[in-house]
Amino acid sequence: MMIERIAPLVLTQIRSIFSYIDYNLLTSFLNENIDQILWLSGLSMTSLIAFIRNSYNEQSHSFTATSSQYEPQADGGNDGGSGDSSGSDGDDDETEIKKILEGANPERQKGRPKIYGKKGGEIQAKKDFARLSGREQPKENGVLVKRMNNGQTATLRSSTDRRLTIDIQKSNTKRGIISIFKIRYSD
Repeated sequence: MMIERIAPLVLTQIRSIFSYIDYNLLTSFLNENIDQILWLSGLSMTSLIAFIRNSYNEQSHSFTATSSQYEPQADGGNDGGSGDSSGSDGDDDETEIKKILEGANPERQKGRPKIYGKKGGEIQAKKDFARLSGREQPKENGVLVKRMNNGQTATLRSSTDRRLTIDIQKSNTKRGIISIFKIRYSD
């Protein structure tokens, strides 16, 4: 199988990020586009995630023709792109995250993840989570997940101290999926 040429950690991350796509359909897509997948995984995970996300049609639950923007270039470049093909949507996510952090108080700022506290409880947590791009995907135990346009993942869940928490995560090729920061909401 061609897919075995993809590093196991990268393949695990792809399957985790795109868990809402049928396993066989995703595997078929990866096999059909193995050269682009390998090239993009060497370039950056953000580029690879954007390629898969932009190729998948959520309306028809199928993959569409891929854009030449992701074709390997003879000089090793990527048409001058930044690697994040989500355009302004990624910028919109960063703007929304900054707005959500307004009024939040730092609780832990050393190391990762950074932790913030914010007033407003469940109502504010759900309101802030709704501001982030992406489609909500309910998971077990009341956890909500969104794959944002900037390639990051947001979860809304209860923390160990029972406060609702928005956890913003990103893929890291060396350490898997890591939390960037968390916002914990209290009443």
